[in-house]
Amino acid sequence: MQGRYRCDQKYREESDELALFIRDACELGTGKDYFIAKKAMKDAYCNWCEDSGQNQIHTSDFIRQLTDKGVTDGMKDNKRGWWGIKVIYAIPKPEGKTEEEQATLEMKMANQILKSGKNVLF
Repeated sequence: MQGRYRCDQKYREESDELALFIRDACELGTGKDYFIAKKAMKDAYCNWCEDSGQNQIHTSDFIRQLTDKGVTDGMKDNKRGWWGIKVIYAIPKPEGKTEEEQATLEMKMANQILKSGKNVLF
């Protein structure tokens, strides 16, 4: 029976497409710092998908997978957002990139920070 459990667990992990984004770009936790506005979260996810070559999942799957991880819908300073998560998306290392390509990527990430506010950290 333990082998079946491992197979089921592996299937769940592989079908959890949001887990890669959370592993690479987010931190789960509690407290006042673990909040991100919904638009900032969507922007961070879309940018991460583009940068990492991943396909975006449907909004309903995104919400379901996020709430399955204990993240909750809520408000802070009159903004709708997600409690229990913060984005810590960092600029990927420049492996195989020219200086110009890396500078473009860094500018894109800097613009993301400006748009998203203080919830995106390096």
